[in-house]
Amino acid sequence: MLEYSATQVSVVQVFAEAAALDALAPAGATRCRVAPDEAMFVREAGAGAALLRDAHAVTAGDADALIVDGTDGWAVWTLSGDRLPDALERLSNLEIDVGVDGFTQGDVAHIPARIVVDHDRVHLFVAAMWEAYMRERILSRCADFGVTRTAERAWGSR
Repeated sequence: MLEYSATQVSVVQVFAEAAALDALAPAGATRCRVAPDEAMFVREAGAGAALLRDAHAVTAGDADALIVDGTDGWAVWTLSGDRLPDALERLSNLEIDVGVDGFTQGDVAHIPARIVVDHDRVHLFVAAMWEAYMRERILSRCADFGVTRTAERAWGSR
């Protein structure tokens, strides 16, 4: 079986010098290093203000730093279940190790995605305008896995 759910998150994107990004470690946030000068920080919905405050404190000395609350720009689908590895193979050519926590990015169902592996779950971040498309791709490419939509999740919930 494959389960999927929408996941509510707060996302703050920080563009700054690598040293500032290395020093930035907001409490409770998942860090996704997108590029040497860009990081995405994810926490539960409603935590955007705290993420912004932490980012501004660390990058205060970098006049070129840019900090953006990107929450509204992202849609997140979370996949889990015993057919998760099979589903990922059908959705992407990326090698994603389920069970090995981490971050990667690349093509998922022919759109750019950011992928966070969290134990036995995979969170697919796509631009908000692709939310319905990604849902349709999950359902159509994995239909024979017994796909079930579960209740909307909060980031970090089990």
